[in-house]
Amino acid sequence: MSLKSTLNRLRRTRPVRIALCWVKAIRWCRYYVQHSGAFPRSYNATASRAWIMREAHTVEKGLSLPQVRRFFGKAKTDHLRREMTASLAVPGNAPAIAVGQSVLASYVDWHRDQGATDPVVDNIAAEVAGYEASRPDLGGTIPNRPDVSDDERALYDRLVSTRRSVRNYAPGPVDPALLQEAIDLANLSPSVCNRQPWAVAVVQDPDMLRRMLSLQAGNKGFDHTIHNLLVVLADTTAFVEEYELFEPFVDAGIFSGALVNALNARNIGSCCLNLCVSHKMARKVIGALGIDPRFYPVMMISCGPAAEDCTVPISARLQAQTFHF
Repeated sequence: MSLKSTLNRLRRTRPVRIALCWVKAIRWCRYYVQHSGAFPRSYNATASRAWIMREAHTVEKGLSLPQVRRFFGKAKTDHLRREMTASLAVPGNAPAIAVGQSVLASYVDWHRDQGATDPVVDNIAAEVAGYEASRPDLGGTIPNRPDVSDDERALYDRLVSTRRSVRNYAPGPVDPALLQEAIDLANLSPSVCNRQPWAVAVVQDPDMLRRMLSLQAGNKGFDHTIHNLLVVLADTTAFVEEYELFEPFVDAGIFSGALVNALNARNIGSCCLNLCVSHKMARKVIGALGIDPRFYPVMMISCGPAAEDCTVPISARLQAQTFHF
């Protein structure tokens, strides 16, 4: 028996597998401590942007409750204003600041509509007035959407129920504008406190494609047909609490599910390629892309129009486990 076979057999034993779980858990914790926004040693622009979005969304939630409490969220509005002030000189945080400004303006407007006065609200109003004209569509509340029609529901059900993983693609790159449409739609996915921590690397360069696919083990047999690859990443700096340790995978996973359905609606087939890899391999992905190490690779998605002779697995579904209380 070869040494490789012996090592593979050893790796499948229960004690070794348990040890490997601990190794991966420790390495992920170390990575999270180093790159998340939970433990900054000084001002961090990305973490500040996350705080702005988080606190702004908290205020929005308060304004959307059935019974809004007057002068609620003083600690939240104070923190939001501090982070907005700290980020004023950071051009990349301007969109988040605009959201915060709009939310604070909505907070002031609600209290004025109620005839409620308070020094805190007056201070917020004065501070908001010091910014450029706010966009009311960026923050606050709006009426809920109209009911979905039967035709709309039937169309959605058909798109979702007929999607399958495609492993045989027609040659050529997909129009980047079409991919961007799908990404923009998936960007509407829910995320923890509306922090939107995902990012996407669109890979269409043949050399980079081969390099990326060599770092993922699930594309053998159809890799030669892949001409478009999306690498879904989680921006770990967007997570600012120690208890959000695993949230990067949750949010990026929700985004990925929405993304493949958005691709399907544009006649772009896709196949989710898992990245349950070692941290060493994850670092290779990040290094090959040449991006900041705070972005952790969560999933690759091959995509493109299906080849004319393409067949797809039935992928039968078992009944979902459902608990009613």
